[in-house]
Order: sequence, then structure tokens, then C-alpha cells
Amino acid sequence: MFRDRIFFFANYEGLRERQGTTSILTVLDEEGRQGRLRNATTGAVTQVEVNPAVKPYLDLYPLPNRRNFGNSTGEYIVDISNRTTEDYSMSRMDFNLSDRDTFYWRYVFNPSEAINPSAITPFFAGNGRTVHYAVLSETHIFSPSMLNEFRFGFNRSVPEQLGGPIHEHSNLDFIPGEGFGNITVTGIAGLGASGSAPRYFLTNVFQATNTTSYMRGAHNWKFGFDLQREQMNLNSAQERRGAWRFSNISNFLRGIPRDFRGQLIGTFNGTEYSVIVVAVSYRLLAMRWRVRI
Repeated sequence: MFRDRIFFFANYEGLRERQGTTSILTVLDEEGRQGRLRNATTGAVTQVEVNPAVKPYLDLYPLPNRRNFGNSTGEYIVDISNRTTEDYSMSRMDFNLSDRDTFYWRYVFNPSEAINPSAITPFFAGNGRTVHYAVLSETHIFSPSMLNEFRFGFNRSVPEQLGGPIHEHSNLDFIPGEGFGNITVTGIAGLGASGSAPRYFLTNVFQATNTTSYMRGAHNWKFGFDLQREQMNLNSAQERRGAWRFSNISNFLRGIPRDFRGQLIGTFNGTEYSVIVVAVSYRLLAMRWRVRI
């Protein structure tokens, strides 16, 4: 940018991937939705009373669009598109402050996301990660035999577990205000996304290092320090949106669960908790000899 004084470099890379896949599910047919459960071997029909509280969840399931298995269930086939998105950008600027001093900064930004839609819309699962790297460095030459370099770095990494949607069908939330959870029924496909998502695991790392090098004859002396502070901010409640499990189709229709997993109302409010680790190391002295043969 300025001749022999300031230099600038920038780079960008991006990925957009869409991968189609076919999903095959087992779902209730029209007869099964009415509580008429047929035995595939004998053809006998057992009438089950459908719990009114189950009806709104039952309506979220699609009807079969392929073969019928003869037991009040059928095959549902749909094409879905898994989406992967990643961006990477890096920039750096160098400064020649004087004949004895140089300075540079560098910044890297790298967000990524992978989304896997459910065969039953509008639910989805996925994971993401956002990374920030920043560094400042200053080098000072005291003499032809003595040099000092100071660096300060900051790294932030945010892995995430994704799942949703959060606010759609809010009237069907298991835990009010947390979003639709997950239903598992033995014999047919499950409904919803992960009951634990969204979760994130944010980590901050602060690092300051200083190294002084001194050369005298065949000897190379180095001394300095390395200070690191690591901070972990976690938001990772298990089953924050809740998960119902049913041992069979009949119990699902009647609203008799095997168990429920979730947070007790009022025990999770979305707040973070932090863990801080500080590590300090002093490179008091390091010496090397050069031997000429």
C-alpha cells in the first residue's frame, strides 16, 4: 500500500455443497390414524381410542406414498437435500515502522454449517462452527545480536449443535417456550429434532508471549514468557426441549408414554456457565551452541 512500509494481503475461500438423498420412513396409514390397528398376518383389526392430546402430533406425520405393509402402516419416501456451507477469510497487514521495528496483525474468520433436513418437514438437525483467530505481533531489534518479539493472540471457537425449528408449532411445545422436542415411537418414524438442541460450547483463548533472543559467538540465548487464559462458556442442557418415548403404536395413540426426558420447568433458563483456566509458563533461559566442523 505504501512502498516498502505497509503491506496488505487478503484471501477468501467458500464452499457450498448440496447433496441429495432419499429418505424412507414407516408411517401410519389412514386406518392407523383412526386407531384401527390391523394384524398383518390374520387381518384382525383392533380398535384403539385415539387420545385427543395426541391428535395434533399425529397430524404432523405424512401419509404413506408407497407400499402398504398391511399392519396400518406404510412406506413414505421423500428426497431431501443436505446443505453444507463454509466460508474462510484471512487478512494480514504488515508495517515497517522503522529500521528497528516491525509490526503486523492477522485475522481469520471461518464459519461453517451443515444442515440435515428431516424427511418430515419442517424439522431439521445439524451442526455448526464459527472460528475467529486474531494475532498482533511487534518485533524490535536492539542490536545486531539482540532481538525481541512480542505477540498477543485471541482465538474463539464456537461449536454448535443445531436443531429446529424452535418457534414453529409452539402450541405443541412439551416445555413451554423451549420449542418442539422429540417423539420416538417403536414401529414408526420419530417426530421432531433433537430435544437438546440448540447447544453451543464457546471457548476463548487469550495468549501473550514475549521472546528475547541474544546471540554471542557460538551461543544463542532465548528467554521470555508465555501466558494463556482459556475461558469456556457452555450452554449445553440435556433434553432442554424434552423427549417423549412410546413403546409401541398402540400406546402412542392412547397417549401412554414409556418415559419422558427433559428439564423440569424453571430449572433451565438458557443462562451460560463459565470455566476459566489460566496457564503461565516462563521460558527463563534456553541456550544453544553452534559447533563448526
